[in-house]
Amino acid sequence: MRLTISVVSLALLAGTALADCAPNCVAGGGPKATDCYLQWGVAGTTLTLPPCEDGNAACDADGKIDGICTFAVEACAGGAATDGCTPAALAGAPTVAPTSTPAGQALSTALGGLGASGCVDGQLPVPVKVSVKGLKQAVVKLKVTATANGKKDADKLKLTCLPSTTAPSFSTDVQPILTTKCAIAGCHTGTPIPGLSAPTLDAGQAYANIVGQPVPQFPKKTLVQGGLVKKSYLAAKILGQKIQGLQMPQGCPTGPLPSGGCLDDAQIITILTWIQAGAPNN
Repeated sequence: MRLTISVVSLALLAGTALADCAPNCVAGGGPKATDCYLQWGVAGTTLTLPPCEDGNAACDADGKIDGICTFAVEACAGGAATDGCTPAALAGAPTVAPTSTPAGQALSTALGGLGASGCVDGQLPVPVKVSVKGLKQAVVKLKVTATANGKKDADKLKLTCLPSTTAPSFSTDVQPILTTKCAIAGCHTGTPIPGLSAPTLDAGQAYANIVGQPVPQFPKKTLVQGGLVKKSYLAAKILGQKIQGLQMPQGCPTGPLPSGGCLDDAQIITILTWIQAGAPNN
């Protein structure tokens, strides 16, 4: 599964030009003679940022557990001279490679607003990796090249997003999803129909019906095994991977869609994060 980040969101993340460069801007580690052409407002003196856990407000700009770490960076042109380098007017907007990731696209958009001098802010989204094996860290490496006086300043930026280790609340975060998307008429509500694998997911019953419980038609499988997404059949069903039968909610993603609609990325992340964090009954 790949988390969806819209073009509109990228435009909002790009940021705006600032009047003055931050006093803590540092060179990015490119060639010494040109390293000051493009400078960065980041922690420390390296563009390999510390790994960030999804939802950690100290490094994730939106502070939300949503499967995406949003790194806030600042790029500056026309900053202070460094050892062996004198700033020069940029010939154009710095280039970013690759731009195949949301972070690469957002940084490229932000740098498009950088003039010969001044700074721009960028918020770079890095989604965690999502699969039936669980949530895993994602690493994005970007090369940014600025040109001035026919010479290049090439900097490398490394961003690492870690899945959240904080468990969402079952009662306030997970159960509402099950109630609106799964416990609907003809599916997982009311008294189960004998012989059918449709455990009731109504509030007050769902937790006991799924955590540690076998899958009716596959007794060796577990609906939810706390701490192990890859052992939880519910995870496979909502992702639509390595399952027999239909993806859940039934009818997703192509239709006919259920009355409650399909799970969105944030809801899937909430359920998977809850399972991976131990599936607590909180």
